[in-house]
Amino acid sequence: MICAVCRGKMVKKNGDVDLRINGNLYIVHNVTFEECLNCGEKILDPEISEVIYERIHTKQYRKEKVEIPVLDLAVNM
Repeated sequence: MICAVCRGKMVKKNGDVDLRINGNLYIVHNVTFEECLNCGEKILDPEISEVIYERIHTKQYRKEKVEIPVLDLAVNM
């Protein structure tokens, strides 16, 4: 498969993907996806996307607290 963003080579991987849906951040563990070796673009299969959206819609997830590094370029440190 060729990346639609940069035309680089896509490879199949298994791991974590972060998604922003309706302003919410979701982290999906243990998912299969294709990732561009050049730019890092990630693509999910349509069937996997349907499962993810259905689980989000029916609230079949757990909430965890995670620390995320945040950069604010408007603030001098």
